[in-house]
Amino acid sequence: MRKMLLVAVPVLMMILATSVLADSETPSDLKRAIIYLDHFLDSGKVAIVADVISIKRDALEFRLGTNNYTYSGNFSILLTTPRQHRNPYFGFGSPETAKLITLEGFAKGETDETVVLPKPTIYEKSDGFVIVVAIGKEWIHSGNYTITN
Repeated sequence: MRKMLLVAVPVLMMILATSVLADSETPSDLKRAIIYLDHFLDSGKVAIVADVISIKRDALEFRLGTNNYTYSGNFSILLTTPRQHRNPYFGFGSPETAKLITLEGFAKGETDETVVLPKPTIYEKSDGFVIVVAIGKEWIHSGNYTITN
């Protein structure tokens, strides 16, 4: 019995570790995101609902159904429930706010691809990439944007 426990415990731990890794591939707050892409599987501009695995400027990894895809290029993501963000500067500062932010080319394939968001809270910004919370949603945009104070 003792020998069986010595073998069973490490095997059980390995199974649990593997299941935790599989679950951690898609954080729960990035599941069922609305993703807008310039091109996807030769279909041109498209909007899909998928689980986001990782987000980087000009690079997105997501799961659609049972398949994982890596997308390079500009993309936009809409999260209907914003994630919990930490304050910048080791928690001692507050995120940047603005009067308006204009996301150019956000909803690919629509007649007007520009989205104007009032009173945004900006959690991350760099040249060609921004993460914003406004009107109760989170907007992640890889592309051009303009901040109006």
